[in-house]
Amino acid sequence: THVKGHDEFKGQQFRIWFKNENHITWKNSHPFVTSPDIIQVVDLQSAEPITNPDLSAGQEVAVVGIRARKEYQTEEGMAVLGPRHYGFDLDHVSINELV
Repeated sequence: THVKGHDEFKGQQFRIWFKNENHITWKNSHPFVTSPDIIQVVDLQSAEPITNPDLSAGQEVAVVGIRARKEYQTEEGMAVLGPRHYGFDLDHVSINELV
């Protein structure tokens, strides 16, 4: 999924890789929020979640991130939900450290 920024984010690019759920994001081509943190695309006006099959070009959306539960921030949690589980050579950095 590719999202172009507008208003205060004009000129920025955001990309999301998903496999059923959203797992890896890049902000301006740099790795950003990853699972196990939660990444949700929502309608910009209503804040209603939009599932990946229901996204379409031209929709105005926001991307929201939520820190993963402590159980998923463990070595065991990363083994099943971290970026490396999906084949990405990336370390998970908590969303709390990024924003």
